[in-house]
Amino acid sequence: SISTRPMKYFEFPDGFNTSIGALRFSIPEILFDPKFIPQPQDGTHFDTTALMGIPQMIYLSINNCDIDVRPNLWNNIILTGATTLLPGFADRVNQELSSMAPA
Repeated sequence: SISTRPMKYFEFPDGFNTSIGALRFSIPEILFDPKFIPQPQDGTHFDTTALMGIPQMIYLSINNCDIDVRPNLWNNIILTGATTLLPGFADRVNQELSSMAPA
């Protein structure tokens, strides 16, 4: 469970210290399952049903391409950007895509 993960302590360059627990895992989870996006505090409702995670976006992007190029696209997925440096990010994307991709 996310709530049982240990706290991690951080020291910022200015000397400020803080610890972060479950947020280290729950915030990145939004990238895979947008239903975890917190609702606004002002009482309005944000509909997350139309949103999709990164693996779903990759899947749909490939499947919207010509069927002849899909195998090449499936074999050449490249993850870039700072977010991809999150621990386990590439493994998680790979795991979820493996369950969606054609054999």
